[in-house]
Amino acid sequence: MVFHLAAVLIQFGFVGSKTDLSLFVHTDTSSIIYILIYVDDIIITGSNDVVIIDIIQRLHKEFVITDHGPLSFFLRH
Repeated sequence: MVFHLAAVLIQFGFVGSKTDLSLFVHTDTSSIIYILIYVDDIIITGSNDVVIIDIIQRLHKEFVITDHGPLSFFLRH
């Protein structure tokens, strides 16, 4: 699935990080969006909420996903 997810993100215009295989970045004139894949979770953040919502909707068309809303913790310690 990771390879399929990476392929879909690239179709969406994301570029994979050269130093971190789990990080994808999309930039355009109005926003920058980061997607980080961690085991079976995806973290999406960026400068434009409208673009983030659009990406989530597009991912939902390709995969069974659950949006847990705003990130409340990451690597809880």
